[in-house]
Amino acid sequence: MPTQIEDDQQQQPAAAAQSRSRKQHTRLPLRERRKTNLPGEQEPWAPAAELAVVPLPRPSRPVGPCVPKQVIGMPFKSNELFRYFYELEDPVDITPRDKRQGLLKSVMQSPDALRNTMLIAGLHYGWKAGRLQIFESTLLFHKIETMRLVNWLLVQSEPTMYHVCIRHIATLCLIECAFGNVLVAETHLNGLMRYMDFHKPPDSPYPDDESVEEELANRYVILTYNFIYGFKSRLRDILHEDDRVPPDAKPDPKRPNPDTVQELMHSWHQDEFRGLDIRLKAMKMIPYFFNQMPPNAKLWEIDGTPMLECLTRITETSGFKRNSAHEAIQQNMWLEGAVTRLLLALVGCHIESLSGDVPGNRKKKGGSPLVTSWSGMCSASGLYLHAVLGIWNAGELIESRMHRRVLYIVKQDLERYRPHRKDRRACDFWLWKAYVCAFSLARHLQTGDDQGILFPLQGLFGGLIRAWSFMMRVTEWAEAREALSRILKKKKKKKKKKKKKKKKNSRLFSYLAALYEVLTMLSIMVKALPWREKSTRGTPSSQLQVGRRDIAPPPEPILLIFYLFASQGTIISFRFIQSVTSAVTLQFSEPVY
Repeated sequence: MPTQIEDDQQQQPAAAAQSRSRKQHTRLPLRERRKTNLPGEQEPWAPAAELAVVPLPRPSRPVGPCVPKQVIGMPFKSNELFRYFYELEDPVDITPRDKRQGLLKSVMQSPDALRNTMLIAGLHYGWKAGRLQIFESTLLFHKIETMRLVNWLLVQSEPTMYHVCIRHIATLCLIECAFGNVLVAETHLNGLMRYMDFHKPPDSPYPDDESVEEELANRYVILTYNFIYGFKSRLRDILHEDDRVPPDAKPDPKRPNPDTVQELMHSWHQDEFRGLDIRLKAMKMIPYFFNQMPPNAKLWEIDGTPMLECLTRITETSGFKRNSAHEAIQQNMWLEGAVTRLLLALVGCHIESLSGDVPGNRKKKGGSPLVTSWSGMCSASGLYLHAVLGIWNAGELIESRMHRRVLYIVKQDLERYRPHRKDRRACDFWLWKAYVCAFSLARHLQTGDDQGILFPLQGLFGGLIRAWSFMMRVTEWAEAREALSRILKKKKKKKKKKKKKKKKNSRLFSYLAALYEVLTMLSIMVKALPWREKSTRGTPSSQLQVGRRDIAPPPEPILLIFYLFASQGTIISFRFIQSVTSAVTLQFSEPVY
């Protein structure tokens, strides 16, 4: 039986073990023991009653990189290319430099607009320098990225991205065509027409409240197809007639080699007077076509007179091409520069429609403005150059889908802007647009296979022409032809008769003073001559004076003539005065010997 002593001996080791473990747990690290206040002894934090706010000193210059956040990737000297495009300056430009730079600043906020701008900037540099040089990889990168984005948009097929996809494909068409890849550009254009017809067929009724974004997309497509058709025609003519290319080395105009086109392109630009400058000036303004507009923005009507003036000049110079077999004379149509000026007029009228400058408020010296929509005027101009003059698209037919869409755009313009009968010039302009569409449609149906796409439009434009005939009460073709010719008829400048101003100067007054002195002396000499005595027959003798001859007062017609001519501002020569003096003296006097 254990005793009390044994129990105490058994409990002592257990107590020692517990004390050792307690000492191990309560042992503090050295850094804690060095603190003035041990854990649990420090008071909780409390804010002070008043906090003194001390402003930090402002640095005199920026600290760190001031690079804005970019919405897309900008490798391969993309920033340098954008800076080049941003700093472009022209003393005589369509819009002020500040306004254009403000547009480019807003472009930097939109990824789609910025990518299209980078492609246009590469095109501008390539045309100006002749080669892309250091920016070749930059343009290739953005072109590949644009094609990837287009493929993704085609797969997604989202209605909200419809206009974005159109603008990207249209930019690819411009870039490929401008660098000589005409076949690739036409392939993109045909694919664009299929995409647009699938989502929004042109024969669907247009809503009255058509969005600004959709109108901008249509404008960009119209500009692109006219650019491609004009470039293709000029390329065909130059490849046929350029002496710098050997006959055995000339490529097929329908399948031109891009390298050959780029080699000759810079020299073509230099052959035309200010041709390159005008093209570059138009290229700078292309971002106005795909920049995002404010929600409440509105596209205004334009005055079609500037475009008609270019078309008039093209019509005159195209006669050289048709009537002459000499190659140098045929090239005058392109070298004269009216086609290039038409491109600048298209871009300029588009920017004008964004500013809100309504044609009705403008004062034109040559008459009232021809109010029309930008899309309708440009579409009709393209059809006129293709169907009537035959100089667009290298003589080939317009693709049927494109042709149908363009015709519907002009139809919408004709229905929206019906002229008043009293305004003859506006009525002639309305007939010109309707007749150009009807003529282009008839030519296409006669020579091409439209696959049933264009046939329904034939009766539509025929009805528009009949409506004009009924409104103007014109039933003879001669009168209608005269109305059409008045639109593109060169106006003869009336020569203003210059009014002869009276020269009032010191020389005239000194001359007249000297002339007056001479005439005074002549008058004195005439009075001193012996004159025939008056007849005294019938006079009483008391009235006769003795010792003095009664002399009739000598006439003074010379002074009368002098005042007459001086009042008309005419200078009389001394020889003329002498002749008049002698004649008058002989008539009114007879000396007595």
